[in-house]
Amino acid sequence: MKRILLLIAAIVGLLINVKAQTNVNWTDIETAQEQIKLKANKGKFIFVDCYTDWCGWCKVMDNKTFSDDVIAKLMNYYFINVKFNAEQKSDVTFDNKVYRYQASGRGGANQLAGVLLQNKLAFPSFAILNANLSTKTVFQGYIEKSEFEPMIVYIGEGYDTKLDYEVFKTKYLTEIRPAIIEKVSKLKK
Repeated sequence: MKRILLLIAAIVGLLINVKAQTNVNWTDIETAQEQIKLKANKGKFIFVDCYTDWCGWCKVMDNKTFSDDVIAKLMNYYFINVKFNAEQKSDVTFDNKVYRYQASGRGGANQLAGVLLQNKLAFPSFAILNANLSTKTVFQGYIEKSEFEPMIVYIGEGYDTKLDYEVFKTKYLTEIRPAIIEKVSKLKK
């Protein structure tokens, strides 16, 4: 009987301590173009995760970085988030232009991937777009959450227009992060 009560108490304790996980709110590129025009999204950017189905590091990025609760809250706060399969074969309309799949060798890519990534097709890659749909910046490769967090705050908060990134990084953990975390932790899950 004691064992059963201890087991029940342990299960209840685990259930109480389990936090609701925040997920990145992903959408498609067509929807993001409409959402960026909404008044509620004023000041946001479009974050595009360009991935391929065969990319192992893309999956690691999903499982380790994008799955982090703080990263998800920050991304949802600063960005309209898009998952874009760079090898998708269906046509995509972006900024009133149609982009098609272009075969090349044994594979190929959607032309939009080249536009978003400034013709540097490597995966995973990430493009951040302004409200006018122009590319603000591109970064490539797997990025651990400890490195990714300051990068998205740097852009999302507008520090990229007023402070060198290396200077920002030295101030991030002690001077900037506490206020940012407090701000996004108040957001509903």
